[in-house]
Amino acid sequence: MKKLFKSRVIFLCLGLLLWCTSAGAEIEKGTLTFGEVYPHPAEAQTFTLPVAEYVVKHLNLPEIVKANAIVTDNIEEMATLIREKKVDILIDTLHPIIYIQKQGMDLKPILSRLKKGIRGASGVFIARKDNDSINSLNDLVGKRLTFKTIHATQAHLISRAHLLKKGYKLNYSIVDNPEEINCTFATDYFAIEDMVIKGNVDAGATSSHRLDVLAPEVKEKLKIIARTPVYPYHVVSVAPHVPSDLAKRIKEVLLHMAKDRAARPTLARYYRTTKFEEIPSNVSEMIKELKGFCEPSLHKNKGLTMPGIRKDSLVIGRVSNNPRKHYKRLKPMVDYVVSKLSDLGIKRSGVLMAKNNQEMIEYLKEGKVDWVTETPFSALLFCEQADAEIMVRRWKEGKPDYYSIFFARKDSVIDSIEDLKGRKIAFEDPGSTTGFFAPMAVLKKRGFKPVKLASPKEKPPAEGIGYVFARSDINITTWVCKGLVDAGTYSNRDWENPDDCPPAFKKNLKIIHQTGPFPRAMEIIRKGVDPEIKKRIKEVLLNAHKDTKAKKALKAYRKTRRFDEFTEKAKEQLEAARQLLEYF
Repeated sequence: MKKLFKSRVIFLCLGLLLWCTSAGAEIEKGTLTFGEVYPHPAEAQTFTLPVAEYVVKHLNLPEIVKANAIVTDNIEEMATLIREKKVDILIDTLHPIIYIQKQGMDLKPILSRLKKGIRGASGVFIARKDNDSINSLNDLVGKRLTFKTIHATQAHLISRAHLLKKGYKLNYSIVDNPEEINCTFATDYFAIEDMVIKGNVDAGATSSHRLDVLAPEVKEKLKIIARTPVYPYHVVSVAPHVPSDLAKRIKEVLLHMAKDRAARPTLARYYRTTKFEEIPSNVSEMIKELKGFCEPSLHKNKGLTMPGIRKDSLVIGRVSNNPRKHYKRLKPMVDYVVSKLSDLGIKRSGVLMAKNNQEMIEYLKEGKVDWVTETPFSALLFCEQADAEIMVRRWKEGKPDYYSIFFARKDSVIDSIEDLKGRKIAFEDPGSTTGFFAPMAVLKKRGFKPVKLASPKEKPPAEGIGYVFARSDINITTWVCKGLVDAGTYSNRDWENPDDCPPAFKKNLKIIHQTGPFPRAMEIIRKGVDPEIKKRIKEVLLNAHKDTKAKKALKAYRKTRRFDEFTEKAKEQLEAARQLLEYF
């Protein structure tokens, strides 16, 4: 029996070798790439890559020597990556798989992944427990129902299919239709629950697995009005360019992971994956059925817009790589302002996150966002490229202004900006005023042409400056202290914050340069907002610090002390920021 097994393995390896040498390697540059669609790509990649590395190691093929993981928050981008043969294995829920199949790519499901022990999940329709007018799906006609993002499986595609199969008509347009269910999108599960509980929408579509982890105080405010059938939760699919022999071998390795004691920590970190197992026999039929309800044109909404509540709503926006955190900060403030606008026809609030400045510019131009809170450089960019208008200055964290500092280790020879030549610097993220825009402009003004590095381990150009994004202030501090980079930059507020710059680290650091001050934050309004509404919003903000009802909202809004008009000093600071923006 052992000889027979050994001969089969040899035969399989020879087959793979012949495929690679005669047909040409489809797996680009000997790399096997796993892909996933996820709202927080950088975080997810750290979980996915070790699984890909395990598979490559245990394939033990000389033709496949490297593992890679590509995670994107955009389903269309993933479709393109698979079409271009840059992603070989997709591990995701059914919606991305079905969407990509609709684009003409024959993704082949080969395994199920048990995430947190969950084999399958259903779509669940929820309403507020004390809302006596919503008790069944029939009660949703003419009402507002919010799904999760456009990419969601249980919380959109499966729930959508369930409604359409039962004969309900769904309206995704801006204007409500009394004969149809008026559909909107939220940013995440937390937003769905919050909108339902606060009455911003009449019902929400969520997932059964989400209900299992809801806090008791939230769960007691909600009721279930309907459920869909159960569908597989997470599925492993192979891209069409991957040969069947290789796909079979990858499948064998993944099935073996749960039996390998050394692999269990990797599985646990991979969203608490229990194991991979054989896919149910009826999955192909399920996919074929759901395919008819996947509408690619809906993806133009990017899963974040809320078209059903735009006419009588005020939507606040922010550029964010952590929508859940910022939703909690923004929602109380926009709710407070909306409470003061009812006589002007504004009854509902919304929060819309953009993944970068360019996407927020699009949202402003398209009228999907009315009001944006931002730091100076991004705000000026929105005013310049989307015709937005600055309303008021915001005393964020109790301060009206702040500035950037450059710092290095005390024992280094770096004492000035000029000493950074041939060295590496860490910025925060591409949207930060004091952690990127201002310091980058300073470097460019001094004649440097900074070069982005793939990682802090990469060498900088000998005659220039290399830079990396650390994504958090504490990371910048740590990287400088440990010598991964030669210098870092963030705001004076971060320098003074022990969470961002712990005393044990700070005693070994020195400031080598600082910029002039900039306004701490500002509120801008999009072009096209009704003048009366714009005027009232500004009045409400300017007087919020005098209103006891605004206390909680101001605290949630990053401890905002107050809003005020721009003083002459603040205007000069803003102009200084505008001049630096010219270097981009």
